[in-house]
This record gives sequence, C-alpha cells and structure tokens, in this order.
Amino acid sequence: MMLELKQLSVDDGIDVYQMLQEIPAEENGLLNKANGLTYDEYKEWLIAKQRDAEQEGIVDGWKVPSTTFWLFADGIPVGFGSVRHFLTEALSKIGGHIGYGIAPRFRGKGYGKEILRLLIEQAKEIGIEKALVTIRAEYEERLRYFEKHQKYLEAQRLSQRTKYDLEMLKETGFVKGIENYSRHLDGRKPGEPPSTLLDFFPK
Repeated sequence: MMLELKQLSVDDGIDVYQMLQEIPAEENGLLNKANGLTYDEYKEWLIAKQRDAEQEGIVDGWKVPSTTFWLFADGIPVGFGSVRHFLTEALSKIGGHIGYGIAPRFRGKGYGKEILRLLIEQAKEIGIEKALVTIRAEYEERLRYFEKHQKYLEAQRLSQRTKYDLEMLKETGFVKGIENYSRHLDGRKPGEPPSTLLDFFPK
C-alpha cells in the first residue's frame, strides 16, 4: 500500500470533499465544521485554507499560520492533518501544533499512526520542536516518582526508553509506539480529547 501526505491545494476535488463529509459534525468532542458544506462552499474554503498557509504573523489577534494536509492511501483520501507554524500563549493552553483525524470507514487500519508520523516530519521542517518539551517534563516527573519510592529498576528502564525515544523523534520524526506520545505531540493536557484540523476551520 502506498501512503502519501499531500498539501492542500485549491485544485483539490470531489474525493477530498466526500471524505470530509463522511466525518460527523461532532464526535467525541471533535468538531467537523466542513460537514454540511456545499461543494462550492468547500472550494471557497480551500482558498481560505491556502491563505492560512501563506499567512505571515498573527491575524485578528489570535489566528496563526497553519498548513493543511491530506493522507492518501493508494490514491484515496483517508484522513487529514494540520500543522500550526507556531503558537500564541493562549493557543498553547487550548491546542497544539498538530491536529489530525481519519475518516470513520478507514479507522482501525493504522492510518492515524502514519499520518501523525508524517505530520511530525512536516512540523520538523517548519522548525517545531516544542512538542518534545512536555514529553521530557512528564518523563522527569515519573522518574522522580520511581526514585522516591525506591523503584530503581523501573526508573532505569524509563530513563533508557524515554531518552532513546526522544532522540529518535528529534532525528527521524518517528519511533516505535509513537501513538503513546500523541497527547504531547499535539499539545493536549491530560484527559483532553485530541484536536484535529477541523477544529481550526473558520467559523
């Protein structure tokens, strides 16, 4: 199977539109503001999202540049993703750099893991490394817990694995078990539902 991450284009057609219509307007706290758009409205939305990617600086006091991508499997769009180029202080509290989602009929096939890996590569190209900061913070907190309770073997294992994973993420943008770090990679707080590209759609 061939997987390809393609950047949004104003020429994107009916296949991407239909994929977005398959995703519910709201699901487990995730909003799909593209659901229900007419095809003509969708084409206008593509133009607006293209402008978002070309934007420089902050607009309207909060809106930061973001680039939208589609995940294709053997030429069929199965999911979407977005990378914010940077975060304001307010955005860092409610969302992260990376948002992604998979259309319902394509879930359970590993596409979520793959699009996350590919979006991390895109984030690295944009120069984002802040996603690793909260991984290190949680690691240090767990390490202190194990050491306080004299669980030295667990502390050693945690240290070896996490340092290796962080180095692999930094150098290659991927590591086995990358889904374990998804909360950190898109900037969510513990217990928060994952954000997606659709949360960033203009109202």
